[in-house]
Amino acid sequence: MLNETFPDKNVTEVLNSKYYAVKFDAESIDSVFFDGVYYTNQVTSKTTGKNHALANIFTGQQNPAIFPVTIILNKDFKMVNRKFNYLSTKQLLKIL
Repeated sequence: MLNETFPDKNVTEVLNSKYYAVKFDAESIDSVFFDGVYYTNQVTSKTTGKNHALANIFTGQQNPAIFPVTIILNKDFKMVNRKFNYLSTKQLLKIL
């Protein structure tokens, strides 16, 4: 998706005009402040399969999630869409 879907001109135009796009590494060890709460990863070095607490909240799973995950939040940070698979340009535009 990083090489095909997101660079597409139509996707870029929609994302830039209607959304605040964020790329998040689910295995990040950085602390993240989101919606008034600090989230961390339980491990101190990046480890495959050891997901960040925020990634676990967004995926709704404590077990390893299947990536990529595309999540759409509304202005109140409520999840309105979540896809656990690769999305083509056409599929993503339909969701947006």
